[in-house]
Amino acid sequence: LTIILHKPVGYVVTSPDDENVMDPKVYDLLPYRFGRRRPFLSSVGRLDKETSGLLLLTDEGKLLHSIQSPVRGIWKAYIAELASPLEGKEAAAAVRRFASGGLQLQGDRTPLLPAGLRMLGPTRAEVCICEGRYHQIRRMFAALGHQVVGLHRQAVGGLRLAAEEGDSSSSDSSSSRTVDSVGDVDLAEGDWRYATAAEIAAVLAGPDLQDSISQLQEGDSTDEAPAGEHQQRQQQEQIRQKQRRQDNRPMQQPDAISEMAVHSSSSTQKLEVLSSEDAAWYAAANASSSAPAGFLAHLSIPDLAAALAAAGSSHKLQLWSAEQPNLYMLLLKVTAGSSSNRELEVEGCLFGFRQTWVSDGKLLHNNRPLLLRGVNRHEWHDRWGKVVDQDHMIRDIQLMKRGNFNAMRCSHYPNDTRWYELCDYYGLYVIDEANIETHGFDPMFLHDTNHPAHHELWLAAMMSRGTRMYDRDKNHPCIIMWSLGNEAGYGAAHDAMAAWLWRNDTSRPVHYEGGGSRTSATDVICPMYGRVPQLQALADEAAAAADQRPVMLCEYAHSMGNST
Repeated sequence: LTIILHKPVGYVVTSPDDENVMDPKVYDLLPYRFGRRRPFLSSVGRLDKETSGLLLLTDEGKLLHSIQSPVRGIWKAYIAELASPLEGKEAAAAVRRFASGGLQLQGDRTPLLPAGLRMLGPTRAEVCICEGRYHQIRRMFAALGHQVVGLHRQAVGGLRLAAEEGDSSSSDSSSSRTVDSVGDVDLAEGDWRYATAAEIAAVLAGPDLQDSISQLQEGDSTDEAPAGEHQQRQQQEQIRQKQRRQDNRPMQQPDAISEMAVHSSSSTQKLEVLSSEDAAWYAAANASSSAPAGFLAHLSIPDLAAALAAAGSSHKLQLWSAEQPNLYMLLLKVTAGSSSNRELEVEGCLFGFRQTWVSDGKLLHNNRPLLLRGVNRHEWHDRWGKVVDQDHMIRDIQLMKRGNFNAMRCSHYPNDTRWYELCDYYGLYVIDEANIETHGFDPMFLHDTNHPAHHELWLAAMMSRGTRMYDRDKNHPCIIMWSLGNEAGYGAAHDAMAAWLWRNDTSRPVHYEGGGSRTSATDVICPMYGRVPQLQALADEAAAAADQRPVMLCEYAHSMGNST
């Protein structure tokens, strides 16, 4: 079920059961039965209380993820009213800064993706974005020293609200309401209706980045740069976006098992296993004065296979799995100079090749369906408490393997690095979990809007826990999923964490149970302590193609102390 709603100002986008919100909810605009529906209708991107415009609500998790994920690049267009004029050279600079892909907001760890800006008047602007960060557009203008006093979402992808009379953002305002195609929605403020299949297709088939930015820039009169300079900037932007689309391709079944990332701590270190194209690209990046000290090298199966064949070896690279934990030794050597063989330092580690992704309701590992039989494990020693030595870790793994377990979830924090090395070696699938839990903050599971996950002040702290986990552990083949934490509610911070992980790692799904186990921030439906009827209902939904995400009970049996 998918609904199109023209949201008025003054209504809050939250769950229908959120009793902590006294303001009117968007569900108050819908028939009563929709508020009682389970799973309840989730909004496709939240609009704050003071923002009006086009809002989609759906209970289809796959559609929700497809529209919200920055990796898909579904564009949202907004009309912003500013408190003070933005004109002339200042407006031209704002257009360029929004489109640059280098604007980084306070508290964020990564820059924003490129956005389109067109000035419709001194205090009126149209903005196109493909992300949904916390109060993103308001913060973007605040970074320029301007306050947004009114915000209206005009379009999502190729679906657009029909323009009101006198709306200067419309190419045709001769009638009271302009409806040109299937992508134009004629809805008065506060009204709703069911979305048709053609309209959903229009959302997903909306303009891409270059089209969105080019359309806005073509209609913008504030860019005072010479025509040649403007064309040059467009060409540079096209090159950057081509590279970005290659780097941020959505998770899908790969043609070959993709790369393992290896970070070097010194720009003088080099890895020879690079294709000529990649080697040239990384060399150019290292030559830039703005590049970080480290560099990223890719070890891909085709490159290594070619290197082995050239060396006359008949060895075929083996993939890693818990059943067959094939590992290889990687050596990094630092020499005195490019023409010298004198070694200054040698470092080594074991790594493996594997790929895990979700497709057609299945969790696939190396292109084979994977059934997880796992446990949640705390780092705990019966005598030494939180101090767990290697021998005890090995005994844990041996007990799990003897019990026919093949997976474990780090509950509820990243573990000692030695643990992952042992899981790589002995063969255990691992769900690596960020150290985030706000257990008891929202005991009635009402999605409290005062929850840290909804507040910008906590965004950097939560993002840091996820990004640091990834940076430390990304090269361990045993890790097949990233978890955003445990019982920490659900809010914009979780969407931001999931988007960051999807963008930086296409070889692993994201797991998160909070907020009802089936939010847009998880690739798997992962309830806790599900009863048989609940699991049967989930199976029925999957059979009906209502939600094509695989189901995994992330917790099944639990007891305190020594009672188990």
